[in-house]
Amino acid sequence: MVPNLVTCQSDAVAATATVTFVAERLRTTARVTLGAGVAPTLLSIARQHGVPILFTCEVGGCGACLVRVVPATDATQPVALTDSEEFLLPVLARQSVSTGKGEEPRSPAGCLRLACQYVVGPGEITVAFSDAMAAG
Repeated sequence: MVPNLVTCQSDAVAATATVTFVAERLRTTARVTLGAGVAPTLLSIARQHGVPILFTCEVGGCGACLVRVVPATDATQPVALTDSEEFLLPVLARQSVSTGKGEEPRSPAGCLRLACQYVVGPGEITVAFSDAMAAG
């Protein structure tokens, strides 16, 4: 089964950012163009366009908005981890290993990130998330 997609595009001053949200039950498509100097988080883009990523605190403390970010090409520069992510992501990765899901914070299949902390930069990424208990 091919998951449904939501694609958001951001035209910045010097580069374009394309974000594709992937989840099993996702049914909508949204595109957004951002003006110069705008640097939204994945969660803010998702909320603006009805993408049902679960969230609670919005400050990187709870881990509810955990997503997997996969760059489309090697040319897409990774976005630096925030202090909250540096603290919480290893804990969440260990937790999923103990539940048998075997997640690693950085793997060939992408990086685990917090949607509320990930500020979208230039390049193309796919954001995979579980919408089984999604917000909205």
